[in-house]
Amino acid sequence: MLPMSSERTKADAVPGQDPNAGPKTTEEWFNTAAFTDRAFFDSAERAIFAGRFGTAGKGTIVGPGLISIDAGVFKEFTIREGVRLRLQSQVKNFPNHPNFYNPEGNLSSANYGQITSLQPNAGPRVVVLGLRIIF
Repeated sequence: MLPMSSERTKADAVPGQDPNAGPKTTEEWFNTAAFTDRAFFDSAERAIFAGRFGTAGKGTIVGPGLISIDAGVFKEFTIREGVRLRLQSQVKNFPNHPNFYNPEGNLSSANYGQITSLQPNAGPRVVVLGLRIIF
């Protein structure tokens, strides 16, 4: 993910600033002071160097990652010869951990550096209980 200016040019990295030294909260995931687009404007605030590539490298920011643990427990009991009873439980997202989406990387966005949504495929904990007769 790369911070971008309003003109879709890559941002400049600020020397001496570590982009991943941010507080790692949803309000500010990365160090937002580590990037600037000021090199793209002159003293009269007119855009210059349209299409210029900045000095920020690709993949500079490390996102929040994904934690997904699923678990299942099964127990079989013999009722009589040829008939068994299976008690089962399956849990999706066992620790019920929120999986955040990547932070906003557009320098001109009001949400720059913030995480505003969750991963679309990582929902809340789901528990399924079952009882099965096998014959």
